[in-house]
Amino acid sequence: MKNINSFKKMKQKKEKITVITAYNYSSGKFVQEAGTDIILVGDSLGMVILGYKDTLKVTISDIIYHTKAVRRGADDTFIVADMPFMSYHISLAETKRNAAKLIYETGANAVKLEGGKPTRLEAIKAIVDCEIPVVAHLGLTPQSINAIGGYIVQGKKEIDYQIDMANKMNPQGITAALLGMKERPMRLDIVALSPVPVLFILGKQDSRIPLEKALAQAATADVAQINVFGNAGHMAWQEETEKTGAALDGFMKLCCEV
Repeated sequence: MKNINSFKKMKQKKEKITVITAYNYSSGKFVQEAGTDIILVGDSLGMVILGYKDTLKVTISDIIYHTKAVRRGADDTFIVADMPFMSYHISLAETKRNAAKLIYETGANAVKLEGGKPTRLEAIKAIVDCEIPVVAHLGLTPQSINAIGGYIVQGKKEIDYQIDMANKMNPQGITAALLGMKERPMRLDIVALSPVPVLFILGKQDSRIPLEKALAQAATADVAQINVFGNAGHMAWQEETEKTGAALDGFMKLCCEV
């Protein structure tokens, strides 16, 4: 299994770091078999699996249940468990308690939390002081939809903001930074300037993200491979598991050649 030192070395060598979201045993199993570096069990499970209209109703118990299932399928892959809404907002003591619970009850290797406010920096430091790796989630932060007015990227100087936040978070001990962005201008500049590994989650190819937009976003990457499954919807990778596994295997081989 790769670890945080592995990812730091990969970042220094400018090697590709692959990540994909999984929510259950079967998806975790085939993602591991494809050789993916990191699996994220995200609070997006609230919308994708549980049918909520947003991620705000997801609980620690929900994340624990699904992360345990993913771990059973992926016993040799680095797993990041998402910290859901209000699990790191009330106090530092509760933040540490919830982060620890995610680690020891699920077998996850790190936790992820959203935002770059000063209070988030305190939360990150508190968790890292417990010897728990932290992935910082910047950019499009779904847990803040009521505060910012929807699924939007905040501010015209978003790129500078992300770089500044990544630099501020690094001294607190974060393991990686995840950028959630509806638009990805200057993506490569963020990768080059960030002091920690950066993982991008691209939009799914469905009615929410038109195919033309997904293709334009992929064109900004050093290495991009788009697979369109004609009979699949929003969760194409779960609806077409065999095709997805084959696509992941091919993409991993492509990355190794670069």
